[in-house]
This record gives sequence, C-alpha cells and structure tokens, in this order.
Amino acid sequence: MTGYKAALEDGMDIFVKIDGDGQMDPSLIPSFVAPIAAGEADYTKGNRFFDLEEIQAMPKVRLFGNAALSFMTKLSSGYWDLFDPTNGYTAIHRDVASHLPFDKISRRYFFESDILFRLNILRAVVADTPMSAKYGDEVSGLKISKNYWRIFC
Repeated sequence: MTGYKAALEDGMDIFVKIDGDGQMDPSLIPSFVAPIAAGEADYTKGNRFFDLEEIQAMPKVRLFGNAALSFMTKLSSGYWDLFDPTNGYTAIHRDVASHLPFDKISRRYFFESDILFRLNILRAVVADTPMSAKYGDEVSGLKISKNYWRIFC
C-alpha cells in the first residue's frame, strides 16, 4: 500500500506491482500496462495457467494450494473469469487506485485477494495477463491449512 500511495502522490498513471520472490519477469511489464493504457482494463493480473506446459512446472503442493485459494478468492471477489486470482504480478490505473481504502486492505498474504474484492465493489474491469513463473527451491511461508479461512475476512 505504501507503493500505491507513493505512486499516487508522484502522479503516476499506471502502477505495476511485482513480488520480491524472483518468480516474476520484469520484461513483461509492457504486457501488464498495455490493456490499461488502451482503456480495456482498470487492473491486470498475471495468469500462470495460460499455458498448460507451465502448469506442469509448478510444484504440486503449490498447484493444489493455489487452486484452493483461487476458488476462495473467486467466491469472495466475484471475478469468476480470472484464472490466477492470487497472483502477485499486477498493474492498476491511478483512477481506480485512488478509490481504494488503503487503510483497510490486507498487508499480508491476501493482499491480492483483498484488492480484488474491493475492485469488484468499484466495478473495475480486471484482465488476465499470460505469464510464466520461475520456481526454485524456495519454501513458501504460506500455510494453507492455517490461512484458508482468512480469505473471507
């Protein structure tokens, strides 16, 4: 949220968010920005499931956890057409970002899910952007069994 606030204060038109885990390719930024710049979307989200071969590269535990959390996010946000709603590679237009209640948005794992919920309230247009993710030997700190219910909070 600090980055969103700074981008608004600096007068930026489109803000891009990339997670710091090294799994997201910065060279894809133009693909995330283009639909917003063209007026086709207010918010774009990465979709790691666009290419079936990419799905096979995802560790099975992550695939299962992502599927469960994605379903819960779709249920709570109303964006049923998104294929990877928990993805952290995003871009947003300032006009939409300026209406978000920054002080109420989750600052932890469910930041993206909370943003989607709030974007739906604003009736924002959200679009998937195909991407690949790089998976190494890192271990996720997200414990699905302990955090599954938080998607509704």
